[in-house]
Amino acid sequence: MRSVLVTRIIPRMLGGAVLLGMLSAATCEGDVIVELADLPKSTCVLFFPANVAPGGAEGDVLQLANKNNVNDFIRCRVSKTTPVDPGFLSEQLVTVSPVDAEGHGFISPPGGPFAPAFFDNLSR
Repeated sequence: MRSVLVTRIIPRMLGGAVLLGMLSAATCEGDVIVELADLPKSTCVLFFPANVAPGGAEGDVLQLANKNNVNDFIRCRVSKTTPVDPGFLSEQLVTVSPVDAEGHGFISPPGGPFAPAFFDNLSR
């Protein structure tokens, strides 16, 4: 009985704990608007209201997802962050390349209408 406990049960418990820790590491940063821009593949630019802390920094990897379907997502590396007048932009906006946006239903055309999306910073 002791060998079954040591060889099977304890490693499974440890594996489960590691998996749970990995899954809880990435947290949702919040709502975001995702728009098309002329950018290289896998890069994005983060615009944020100047009175709010940005959801990422240059070099961070963001996961942008459809609020209605979390399996519809894009990952990109932030190439630049830009503060914007809060009177102009009330939430964060991320621009992505046309190549990355292809086939995704949560990408808004410049100026709207805006599709519901949220983002996670995978680098935190």
